[in-house]
Amino acid sequence: MPNEPEADRVNMWPDMFESAKSKTYNVKNQCYMPCKHGLGYTRLVGMKNGPAMFGAWVAMIQVLSRQPKPRNGFITEDGTAAGRPLTADDVATLIRMPVPIVAAMLKACQSDKIHWIIRSKDTAGILEGYDKDTSRIEESVYDGSGSGKGKGKGKGEGQPGGNGSRLSHCDTYGEFGKVRLTPDEHAKLVAKHGADTVDRAISALDAWKESKGKTTKNDYAAMDAASWVWRAAEDAKNSQPHESIFT
Repeated sequence: MPNEPEADRVNMWPDMFESAKSKTYNVKNQCYMPCKHGLGYTRLVGMKNGPAMFGAWVAMIQVLSRQPKPRNGFITEDGTAAGRPLTADDVATLIRMPVPIVAAMLKACQSDKIHWIIRSKDTAGILEGYDKDTSRIEESVYDGSGSGKGKGKGKGEGQPGGNGSRLSHCDTYGEFGKVRLTPDEHAKLVAKHGADTVDRAISALDAWKESKGKTTKNDYAAMDAASWVWRAAEDAKNSQPHESIFT
């Protein structure tokens, strides 16, 4: 008799989300999570609505942690491989978060770049039943298709020389949406300079492009080479008032 197909599951659940002691508990009242902010974390939070998607991920892990042993991270109603798969709508109901955020999180976490969820052979998987209005759900560039939605093809920036293909994989950043970076490019800048500094540098470049009517062929190359955006980021940091978190 052939093995029954397994449901979608959280990658490396026993190693990442259980301790030797917790594996003996039939029901847990605590959740174990890794604290390493690696590339998967950086890539997820660097996406549009990334922080919200990470929050949805954490909440889903907490729900799965309450399932009876043996827990292996299967995203099903009873926690077993053969259980009824939880749809994005189911997960959203359980964690009380918007369906579009949950659906986008599940899609991103199933991607090869993040790989926090191992897909079942059933291609519908846990995305079955989610709101199909794609205008409400940001398409992930990590879906492995490479097709993109043409994000970031701003006026005057679709320059020849292959940059248009790159722009189709970009997310927009800044108040005016003038800075366009791929998630990998954003992650590299964050790894090099830190998230807060990158946010301030993006704000500086975004404001400069908006106020001057300027365009660049490649914002990542411009930021990587332009020391002035980092000086502007440092100036912005120094100009912020220092307030106690207890006031």
